[in-house]
Amino acid sequence: MILLTINAIIGQIQSNNAQKAVQLLKKELAIKANVLRDGKWTAISAIEIVPGDILILKLGDIAPADVKIISGDLSVDESALTGESLPRETHPSSIIYSSSMVKRGDARCVVINTGTSTYFGKTTELVKIAKPQSHQEEVMMAMIKYMMYVGIAALILVSIYAFLLNFGIILILPLL
Repeated sequence: MILLTINAIIGQIQSNNAQKAVQLLKKELAIKANVLRDGKWTAISAIEIVPGDILILKLGDIAPADVKIISGDLSVDESALTGESLPRETHPSSIIYSSSMVKRGDARCVVINTGTSTYFGKTTELVKIAKPQSHQEEVMMAMIKYMMYVGIAALILVSIYAFLLNFGIILILPLL
């Protein structure tokens, strides 16, 4: 039981450290976008974008939200969403999904969906809901349950033995 407790504590500490590292990476790799606000082009964080914002996408940009092209042509890599290895050619009135990377061209776009309302956001929500357990996780959980039951049973047996020994009910009980 002591080993299981130590293992659980170490696991929790490592999990917390990993979460901190992921949060730091998210902060450092935050997507920025050039948005038309109050008649001026401003670089803002993707978190601050709202539906109806006008933005410019150009070579190397990652779409911060689902957008509709107003003017211009782009070639976008949607492999993160679709798995398709070839870029998709887009024209005015085409929809570009969040997390698509611009491979060629530039375009002025209007934001139509942000956050979990985007195509990518809906997909990630479905993955969170499904979250299947791996075979390794199932085996580990079964082993932990078994060891917990054995530990509790041993604790109860030793407690009963100590209780009986203290009250003189049994004098000597040879242990196997």
